[in-house]
Amino acid sequence: MSFLEDRSLIHKFIIMLLKTIAYKFASSDTEWTAIRFQQGSGVFKESVAPTRSGDLYKTEITAFLSRITINKETRLRELTNAGALFQIINMEGTRHFVGSDELKAMVEYTKIDGDKVGSRSGYMLKISYTSPIPSVLPSFAEAGDDNNIVIPD
Repeated sequence: MSFLEDRSLIHKFIIMLLKTIAYKFASSDTEWTAIRFQQGSGVFKESVAPTRSGDLYKTEITAFLSRITINKETRLRELTNAGALFQIINMEGTRHFVGSDELKAMVEYTKIDGDKVGSRSGYMLKISYTSPIPSVLPSFAEAGDDNNIVIPD
């Protein structure tokens, strides 16, 4: 079997357009807070890569939030500082959840301020999450009494 025939070694990608992005800071919060974004700009990308200890999932959500306001800037700073759990809904209505209380999704944003009348202004939002490795594999070597590497027989 060639390298290309072994599908377990190839990264898998999922890409979909989003209808809704919502967040909360802890799973115990009762309600999700929706983030209003420009229609058609919300994209969910996920890749799955096999590793020795299990599959590693990398998720990235991007969206454009139109108009620059103080309220949006404050909310984006709060999300950036604290991280959050996210619920996304794709165009077919399927719900997906990103993040957990132990490992929250990371938020970044870029302010886009067009210098000409009628040009695009707002925020480009990026939400990232990488799943933890499922388990830690034991090392092939152990530390000895003097912190020397000892190869077991």
